Amino acid sequence: MARIACSNGMVAVVALPDRSFRTDTMQQKAYPLWAPLHAFRLMRLDLSQILLYAALDPALQFIDTATGGEDAIYRLFAAAARVDGRPDFGLRLAVAYTRVPCGVAYYGFHAAANFGAALRLLVKYKGDASPNILTRTRDSRYVSLYHAGPRPDMDSVDALLTFSWLVEMQRVIYRHPAAPALVTLTAPVPNMPLYERHLGCRIDLASTNSIKYTHAALRATRSTSPTLQAFRNHVDARKLAADTAEEDPGFAALVKACIQCNIDTGEIKTTDIAVSLCTSPRTLQRRLAEEGVSLKALQNDVRRELVLGLLRRESTTVSEIAQRLGYGDPSTFFKAFKTWYGTTPAQYRLARHQVANGADRLWP
Repeated sequence: MARIACSNGMVAVVALPDRSFRTDTMQQKAYPLWAPLHAFRLMRLDLSQILLYAALDPALQFIDTATGGEDAIYRLFAAAARVDGRPDFGLRLAVAYTRVPCGVAYYGFHAAANFGAALRLLVKYKGDASPNILTRTRDSRYVSLYHAGPRPDMDSVDALLTFSWLVEMQRVIYRHPAAPALVTLTAPVPNMPLYERHLGCRIDLASTNSIKYTHAALRATRSTSPTLQAFRNHVDARKLAADTAEEDPGFAALVKACIQCNIDTGEIKTTDIAVSLCTSPRTLQRRLAEEGVSLKALQNDVRRELVLGLLRRESTTVSEIAQRLGYGDPSTFFKAFKTWYGTTPAQYRLARHQVANGADRLWP
């Protein structure tokens, strides 16, 4: 028997097969089960049937923060493929995963200045959300990502799903995404021509599981709405160096992207961010402390950086802006705004009207 822990305190006791899977799940690192379950839900698969085939508690489909060891992760994906039964399961799963707000795979792309910076974040923090890891090398022609996992018999399949997701994420996020130059696998995978069409490049058999990009491909930048531009400019300049820079992107950039995507939910707690970034509250606090920042300071930074763009939307009331920024009480928002900019939101808007009518610039 093994226990699959859920972050809300529930523990599901399940039977494990006699071979292929270890029975020391309590000793394994916990990974988010809620993320693949959400992807399967987006694919309109039967979650009860998946959990039955995976020998996991059916109640896990109703727990938004469920976690489990790598054994549970592998069983879950195998069960989903069985329930789906279609040859394009992997590709449809890759597309679904671009809509799952989980870890660096999602928030890294929403925070990064360009594709190169996103890859650096992905390499650094991929292990938080998955037992698989990525490493990165570069030469005069290419930047290569290498995929490795704890199950050699599944590594090529896992790598191909990861690379398919990566290419799809590029298409979702970037204005002009570039196709990879080459993908290599250590073992053949069924329906490889299907994956080659999706990837936009050939797949060769080699000694490593890798995906290669030209240096020019790393300069792709994301499409961004005007409301988010101030936030991105700040993050790009201070936290996410270009791919050619020596310093790695900071963990605080991931946290800020997560806060920005969830800012209208109110005061964000450490546990909320930890679940979204697939880490523990203790690890989250330690990483932020190492970078000399706090969660509250980052939340205030995001609010300050977003508020001016929101105020420029004349149709949005100040009370609505306060709500959008997660303030339960508009008076708290007024006080914060005056601390940041030395004026009130209404006075800022008035000053902008005066500037538009030919007066000197008065406010930011």
